[in-house]
Amino acid sequence: MKPIVECPLGTSCSEEERAKNQRTEISIADVSKMPTKPDHIIEYDFVEWTLPKGADTAVFGLIRYLKENPSFKVELSGYTDTYEPYKDNIRIASLRAINIENILKANGIEKNRIVSKWYGERVPFNGCLTEYPCPIPERKQNRRVEIRLIDVNKMKSN
Repeated sequence: MKPIVECPLGTSCSEEERAKNQRTEISIADVSKMPTKPDHIIEYDFVEWTLPKGADTAVFGLIRYLKENPSFKVELSGYTDTYEPYKDNIRIASLRAINIENILKANGIEKNRIVSKWYGERVPFNGCLTEYPCPIPERKQNRRVEIRLIDVNKMKSN
């Protein structure tokens, strides 16, 4: 999506001009309501959702950890950058999380121990939060799946 008003970093644009560039179909998620820092992040190439080269080590390490620690669940959160249309980004983010979920299930991790969520472009990192369009070097950090381990025993004691 091309910005309606060119407003490059370092130039002074009015709030009215910036508002013209905002996407109307989404809102940025409240970061304070997001889960804790992830235990691992897998980054993806543009419009990709299959496991990236080298990420299998992390995923199979996760499988081993979950098998050795039955009191843990895993949360998989899929994200994208802002480059494609919003509905496509939600789809890609879901495919990223679901792909890892399917690998876990295929390797003996029960579905009830996996929580998959997807946010698309709603939780951006770095300059992608404040600049539109997102700076190219910073886009890859937003094409990700965040992995969080959840100790069910700790949840019960709280």
